[in-house]
Amino acid sequence: MEEKEIRKLLKRSAEGKATQEEQVFLDRLVSKKLKDSENISKHVTPNKEQVLKNTLANIKFRKRLQAGQNFMKYAAVILLCLTVGYTFFYNTTLNTEQQVKSFVEVYTQQGERKTITLPDHSTLVLNANSYCKYPENFPNNNREVELKGEGFFNVSHDKSKPFIVKTKDLNTTVLGTSFNIKEDTLNVSVTVSTGCVRVDQANYKTEAAILVKDKQYLLDLTTNTSLVSQVNSEALSDWSRNIISFNNRELPEVLTLLEQWYGVTINNKSNNLNGRTLNGKYQNKSIKYVLDDLKFMFDIDYKIQGNNIIITE
Repeated sequence: MEEKEIRKLLKRSAEGKATQEEQVFLDRLVSKKLKDSENISKHVTPNKEQVLKNTLANIKFRKRLQAGQNFMKYAAVILLCLTVGYTFFYNTTLNTEQQVKSFVEVYTQQGERKTITLPDHSTLVLNANSYCKYPENFPNNNREVELKGEGFFNVSHDKSKPFIVKTKDLNTTVLGTSFNIKEDTLNVSVTVSTGCVRVDQANYKTEAAILVKDKQYLLDLTTNTSLVSQVNSEALSDWSRNIISFNNRELPEVLTLLEQWYGVTINNKSNNLNGRTLNGKYQNKSIKYVLDDLKFMFDIDYKIQGNNIIITE
């Protein structure tokens, strides 16, 4: 079947107008394309290969939900996210690489956070020890950003240009929403604050996950297993509002977080912090302010020598 006919059939399926025979064909196409992505490149261009895989993944996800009892509850979300796939499908006639002439790369050091305004006026807050790369001007068919580390995105709505965040192991696609992505050596997570996003593993070996507000997708990089759970997205994105928060954190972990947040080295010589926890938030506060709190609460003392801090009893 030619690509133009596949497009029409995908549209008919999304509208619920496909015949049983057509739907069986689509099911087989989904299984074949998702299991053997190498065959796709023999029939479509590199840009359209990605588009077709994304669209087929959405169709498969939609059918799975239709088979359940909660289809009506999620219908609006599914239709919104399906738009991403169809927008991809119909806006890939130009070669993205030809449209992009130069890129911007941003790095942050330990204790440093940066707020970046992207070419479409979306914003990205880049956490410490992180990196992002994006074109000076987004091409006609999408908005794509590469990320290493952690970033909080607030994306301007544009249904004609899906916004894609690529990490080493995940691709996150949205139209307009706010969400947090965090990547380290053990895990990579996507947490949604507003709107809807779709998360695919970069190798497309598993089904796409559709996330809405306060849902988090967590991929364990050691076992390659994933989990979607309910979380407090506001608390998890506190850092993007320059808030460092501790929710019953053990003190040794608190000291490690303070080192990363303020770009300092802390040498703890006190036994008074062992087995103790801290609960609280600090917004736009100096390291001295936080240490004074610790001194009052846990009966310690401290000395600041440049970027080195020594905690004593």
